Amino acid sequence: MQVIELSAHDRAAIAEIVADMEAGWNRASARDFCAHFDSNPDFVTVRGEYYKDGADIVAGHDAIFRSIYEGSVNRYDLIAARALSEDVALVHVRAQLSVPRGPMAGDHEAIWSAVLVRQDGRRLITSYHNTMRKADS
Repeated sequence: MQVIELSAHDRAAIAEIVADMEAGWNRASARDFCAHFDSNPDFVTVRGEYYKDGADIVAGHDAIFRSIYEGSVNRYDLIAARALSEDVALVHVRAQLSVPRGPMAGDHEAIWSAVLVRQDGRRLITSYHNTMRKADS
């Protein structure tokens, strides 16, 4: 298999996408959080729920921003990004979520993975999988 390096431009674009998603979460804006997804991404939540419709993913985030994750703050750390082809990248991000109240109150850590595909000159997330981490792992 041929190794394809991400360019500095692609790395910067991916870092910007991660930062935009963090900012969207922290503004409790489902539209902003989901702005870099393509129209029908594969999306797996931390609870293992699977969604395929972009509108459902936005609606689901809107609901959690007004309920179990209301007032939460997420911090993202891009831990890996690599090219799978000229137009496809695999990304892994550590998420540190702080929830002030409610059934999810406390601090949580997750790792999410995303597959980004270049479409019309920009990278869009076509697959996203989020997994909670145990406190001791």
